[in-house]
Formats: sequence, C-alpha cells, structure tokens
Amino acid sequence: MRLPTAALTFALCAIPAAAEDDFGLLHITNANVEISGKSTLQIHTRVRTYHDSSRFYQFRAGPIYMHAFSPRVLGLAGYYFISQDAESKAANTTIHRLWTGPQFRVLQTRRWAVDTRHLAERFVVISKDDYTRIRNRGMLIYRNGRVQPFASFEALVQNGDWYERHAVGMQWATKNQTGFSLSYEYRASPTGRGIHLIATAIQFNAFHRGPPHVD
Repeated sequence: MRLPTAALTFALCAIPAAAEDDFGLLHITNANVEISGKSTLQIHTRVRTYHDSSRFYQFRAGPIYMHAFSPRVLGLAGYYFISQDAESKAANTTIHRLWTGPQFRVLQTRRWAVDTRHLAERFVVISKDDYTRIRNRGMLIYRNGRVQPFASFEALVQNGDWYERHAVGMQWATKNQTGFSLSYEYRASPTGRGIHLIATAIQFNAFHRGPPHVD
C-alpha cells in the first residue's frame, strides 16, 4: 500500500485550497439495470450540501446509458433533472442536464489501471441562460482485489473559463456485487469559491441478466 499512500499524499498537497473555501457533503446512489452483456442502464441519484454542510445545495436524478464497445472503450450518455438552491430566490433553480462522451481504459496491469473520460454537457436552466461545459478526467485505480484506492484529476471548461477538480478515496465491493466508496474531493468553481467535499456512494445491481436457460 506504499504507492497508493504516496499518491494520496501528493494529490492532497496539489489541491489549491484556500481559507475561504466552502465545505459540504455528497452522497450518490446508483442502481444498475443490465440490458444486455454490453449495455447497462443506470438510475442515478445525488444529494449535496454546502455552506459548511449546513444547507441543502442540490438534488439530481436521472438515467445513464452505458455501452461497452470493447473491453477498453465505454460509451456514456445521460440526463439529469436537477433542483438546486438559489440563495437569491424563494424557489429552487431547475436545471435539465444532457451529456455524452467516451471512457477509455488507457492502461491496465495486474495491480494498476488508468481510465480517462471525456464528456460534453448541455445545461438547460429554467429562467436563466443555458450553457455548455466540457470535462476531461483521468483516474488512477490501484486494483487490489475488492479494495481499490483511487485518485483522479479533472479539467473542465465552462463559458471559456478553465477550472479543476481533484479526488482521492477508496472503493470496495461485497460478494453480492454491491459497491461502496468514500472519498475526499476539492472542486474549484468558475463563478465563486471552491468547495471541499466528503463523498459517499453506493452502487448495486437492480436487475442482472443471467445466462440463457438451456434444457
């Protein structure tokens, strides 16, 4: 575990945190519906807080379609309905978010894997201007059985402004293929202060297609 520990330390040191940054909690739940041996429909939900985790920030939910074109190339497309706190209004802001892009496994050894993901997103904001965002993420995973430490770096561009996200954490799976993760994230923002997040996630198979029945 020396290398994952070193990677974690490096990632934390590289985070451009500032005293005025915010803090929040994030929880994700994913339910996977296997359509075929190569295609999965994931039902995604997420809840997040901010203002030092004293206030609701965002709820989102929606479907994500994933198709494995090859063992190392995954196609992704999704839609989120988002209800987000608007401090200056009595009602929350409603956002429709559509996105798509590929994910590649660029490196795989017995112990290590590196994935990259490249997404284009369109935000349709009710009563505000719509906008587009491009995001590129690289993730390093230490493949050590059921326990997998990871670190990721993401570069995003929104309305011509570049900003970054960093994450380090641990993910593990049970024997029934239910997965859990715990991570720390730092997210810069193109429009305000950054935020430190403690994130948890659970992922499970809601429906799994078994092999065809043979008499």
